[in-house]
Amino acid sequence: MQNPRTNTGTTPTVDSIVDKLNTIYRNGYSYHRVFRDWIDLMLYALQRTDTEYLETMDHYGNDAPRGEREADLFAAAFGELQVATANTGLDVLGDVYETFGMQSDYLGQHFTPHEVAELLAELQYGSDDSVEKISDPACGSGRLLLYSAQRHPDVVLFGQDKDAVCAKLTALNLCLFNFDGYVVHGDTIRLEQQKIWQTVSTSSGGIVREIVRDEEQTETLEDLPAE
Repeated sequence: MQNPRTNTGTTPTVDSIVDKLNTIYRNGYSYHRVFRDWIDLMLYALQRTDTEYLETMDHYGNDAPRGEREADLFAAAFGELQVATANTGLDVLGDVYETFGMQSDYLGQHFTPHEVAELLAELQYGSDDSVEKISDPACGSGRLLLYSAQRHPDVVLFGQDKDAVCAKLTALNLCLFNFDGYVVHGDTIRLEQQKIWQTVSTSSGGIVREIVRDEEQTETLEDLPAE
């Protein structure tokens, strides 16, 4: 399956989402908190974990007119993300992350450009019809996984990143793109696994859930089930 991407760089939708997050930031919250909470709220909404969702929103005000409240802005940004991802086949979420200024020189968090990720996906997996699993031990927003799976939609994807926000970006992306996979927050080199999310493809859209595991379990990423 070819990637339907038709442009590079940020799109008007990315700018619109960032504008909404900036509006929340200007209400007196830090950049990092706004973005981290937006990511968490989307995961909570998709997993239907209402308690955690409401606890996160308790940190924000509710006095602005309807449509201008932080909750409304977060929800509107999520809606635009869903539509843009479905319409473009792009890693829109990764673009929002970088445009909002969340990348870190210290941590080396600069995502692979779309064109390069597409080329790598083509070189590694483009002509291999037998591939069943695709993994990325430093997945960022999951861009390489996404573009690889667009060519092989039946594979199971495995992503891992030591940055919690990046791991959540990948889990969200796999869900939004409706791909099967597992995403680990943890250090690949140290075989560290702090949290794991599973995404499941269905006819009505992706499902994401956090897997609760025993602390003594030490399976590597590739040991996770591939059903």
